[in-house]
Parts: sequence; C-alpha cells; structure tokens
Amino acid sequence: MHKYRYTHFINTKGQTVLSLVLLTAAIGIISLMIAQQLGRRQSGQIRQIEQIDQTYYATEGAMYETLEHLTSNPAWPGMLTYNDSYTLNGVTISRTIISTTNGSGEEVREVTINGNYEGISRKVVGTDIAFESGGRVPLDLMLAMDLSGSMWDTQVSGEYQPIGATKDAAITFVGLLDNGSGGVIDRGGLIGWGSNCQPDCLTDWLYHDLKPDSPGGEFQNLINRINAINSNNTSGNEGGTAMDTAIEFAGDYMKSYIESNPPADINNTIPAIILLSDGLSNHPRDCCGPDSDTDPNSLDEPIASSTVGPWNVCQWVETNYGDLQNGVQSGNIAGRNAIWMLPSNPNATASYDFIIPGAGIYEARGITRSTSRNSSSFFIRFDTQSPKIWNNNNYNSTWIDQSDNIPFYVNSGTHTVTLSYSEPNFPIDKILVQPACGKQAAIDAASAIDSLTIDLGVRTITGIPIYTIGLGPFADAYTLSNVAAATGAQYYYAPTTAELDQIFASIVNDLRNNLASYNLNEEIP
Repeated sequence: MHKYRYTHFINTKGQTVLSLVLLTAAIGIISLMIAQQLGRRQSGQIRQIEQIDQTYYATEGAMYETLEHLTSNPAWPGMLTYNDSYTLNGVTISRTIISTTNGSGEEVREVTINGNYEGISRKVVGTDIAFESGGRVPLDLMLAMDLSGSMWDTQVSGEYQPIGATKDAAITFVGLLDNGSGGVIDRGGLIGWGSNCQPDCLTDWLYHDLKPDSPGGEFQNLINRINAINSNNTSGNEGGTAMDTAIEFAGDYMKSYIESNPPADINNTIPAIILLSDGLSNHPRDCCGPDSDTDPNSLDEPIASSTVGPWNVCQWVETNYGDLQNGVQSGNIAGRNAIWMLPSNPNATASYDFIIPGAGIYEARGITRSTSRNSSSFFIRFDTQSPKIWNNNNYNSTWIDQSDNIPFYVNSGTHTVTLSYSEPNFPIDKILVQPACGKQAAIDAASAIDSLTIDLGVRTITGIPIYTIGLGPFADAYTLSNVAAATGAQYYYAPTTAELDQIFASIVNDLRNNLASYNLNEEIP
C-alpha cells in the first residue's frame, strides 16, 4: 500500500487548485505503458489494470466533488458525522464526513472516500479541511425580489401566494445580516421589480436603500418595508418580468450607492445581488426586426406557415389553420379566429411549421385569452422535444400578446411547433416563433455587471456576483442559471417557498466563508 500526502489551497472564490491532475495523468500513462508491455499476457491482467484506473478516477472525482460542494455550501452536511454511498462511473463510492472544531475555534472537516469496483478498492482521506481564519467578511447585499403579477397567482386564506410566503422568507434573509454583534457590519437593501417603472425605476423599484442596522434600526425598517408589500390584494404587483431591466437597475444602483456611501470596512466588504424570480423573462417582448409582421392585428389573410428569415424577421400565424387533430375546436371568440382544446379529447393537438434561419434559442409568442384561473394553460413542443407548459397569468377576459414561454434550442431548417391539451377551453388566436431576446437581454445585462467597476479610492471592485433563485414550476431556469454563471455566482431552484430560508442561508454562507486549505492522504493499491 502506497501513501501520498498533499497540501492544497483554495482561492478566495473557492476554486480548487487541483495539483493531483499531474499525478492522475502520470498514473494513466504508466497504466498504458504497462498494458502495452504485457503484449501477449492474458487479458485478465489487462482487465485488472483497467479496473484499477476506473477505481482511481472515480474515487478521485468523488473527493473533488465533495470539496467543491463544501466550498459552495460551508454549512453542509450540517451534522457531526455524515455517511452516504452512491455509484460513480460504475464504482461504488462510500463517503464519510466528520465535523470537529480545532484549537483556534474553526470548524474543520475530515472526508473519507472509499471506492470499490469488482474487488479493486481505493481510499482517499481529506483532513484539516478548514475555512479561512477570520473568514467572516462584511457583506453589501441587495435583494431584488420579483413582484410581477404571477407572484399574486393564488389566494389562500385571504393572502396571495407565493408573494405571502416569499415575504416571510425575505424577513428571514434580513435576520442573516450581521448588525455588528458578530464582528462584522453588513448592509442590506431591497428592490421590488417587474415591468412597471412609474414614474421611474428609482422611485418605483427602490424599496429600501443599502444600509447597516445602526444607527436608526434600519434592519427593522427593512422588515417593515417587506411587510408593507400588499399580499392581500393585487395592487402591489409590478406587471411583467423585465429581468434585464431589473439587473441593469440593480447593478447601476449598487455602483452609484457604494461609491457615494462606502462601507465601514472598505477593504473587505463584498457586494452581491440576490435576484429572485418565479417567472420567465419576457422583456423586451418584441424580438423581431422592423420588416417583421409584429402587429398581431395587421394580418388580413391568415397564413398556414411562417418564414422567419433573415434572422430577425417574423410573421404571425393564424392558429385556426394548420394541422388540427380531433378534439380541437376553431371559431370566432370576441372578434378573433381562434382554436381551443376540448375536454372531450385530452390528446388534442394543433401543429404549425416554421422555417428557422439559424441555430439558437427560440421561444413562441402568442395572442391568448383566459377568463378563468382554472383554464389558463396549454403545452407547447418544438419537433420531438419534451412538451413544456405555457401558462397565462392574465384573467381579464381580454386578448393579450404574451411571450411568457420557456425557451427551446433549435437548429436551422423547418421545424414543427405543436400545441397540445393541458386545460380545456383556453383560446389561442395567433402564434409566432422568435429569437428569445428577452432572455438573452437579461444574460447580457449580467455580463455587463460582471465587468462593472466600483471605485472606492483605496480599492477597486470589479464585478458584482448575482446569485439567482428560481421559485416554482414556471421559473426561468435557463436565464437565471446563465445570469448567475455570467457573474461567477450560483443558481438555486426552490420548488416551493419552503426552500427559500435554506437557500438564503446558503448564499450568505457562500459569500461570507471561504475554504482555505486541506490535506489529502492517498492510498493506492
């Protein structure tokens, strides 16, 4: 049994320096040379070398996967002794994590990874996994909370959800901020965004400035402002989901405010934005060029297919034409020729062909109408991709132009868009396929913030991380994950509001603590 000991370091962004890559490469080369030299020896010996390699790589991967998880969530696993097992590339992995406190009062981890594959075993032990001494750093955190109409989707016991429970979680978030008693002074603020900016975004969306608790009890004032968001009726909603505008506004505000009002610990404070949304980025709505037929009222003669070319030219398609299947009804509703799915046949579909000029991320845009919260959605599918639900959050018995749809990646060429049954009697008048520019606009806005500079005189901060949270089944995972990635942050998915408290805690821990160093003891058969 051979034992090796290494010391590794992790930088302030928590990225591991994988010095074992050289050893991994050497082991692979040696194995290849041995296999070549065996020549005519029995294949069983060669197979054993393959087993050793497979066990080595899987065990190594499991260790680094664990270290990266600890980096992104220092509070994990949340117990003194943690055990689990799983399979990685065919190798059975057994993992044990033990948490202790060292003489300096730091919490440290010991990780033991055992890999076993067809009788071949390997063990890796990581010891002295610690966080930086004095790792708690002050934070400037701005919570940018989606207040679009979908946050008032369902009324439960007199309070609309998910906005009601989200307010509770936001108050818990404020409780994670340090008022100085923990050795650092945090600052917290709140942006409530949607698509309405009246008379301007600064006046409408800035719910609370970025301030420390003292003087003035500002954290309680922030809690009061959260409570003041009206969740008992829909008067507090801010319209659509203009994620790009919200990101631009949050970045510009953070730069301007922090430069004008530097934090108490000017050398160490970390600024960050937490963006929470439950819907799909749908601004700008019109993603087509000036030669496009983007006015849904301008088509005098319906057409059965659409040519979307060049790249940004689009045409509406009348949905009462196309390949209608049994269970689909067409007719005139409130002055428009529309289709709707009948409850008599849940397998009903309607298909339309489109020519896509270039590979990319596309979305469907439609003229839809809903009169009931119980009949407000249908499924949409590009070619043979999995169908995704398209939800209508407008219940005002009016026809609306809606691009609130999940994006699809498609190559150039002719493609089929299929509408299918989700809920009955939901009329659709026209449909259009367009580049998903609203989603790309949000990602571009985040990329700009990643290169934004905050000049504090003695220190210049480049980039503001945007941690994103997707709430519920209609969250825009594609856009939110790319926004986080563009700024070196992380995307979290919360199926319900019940997960928000833990997610807020994970984000604060990720920002405040950095993994400093660890040792590995290698045991190779």
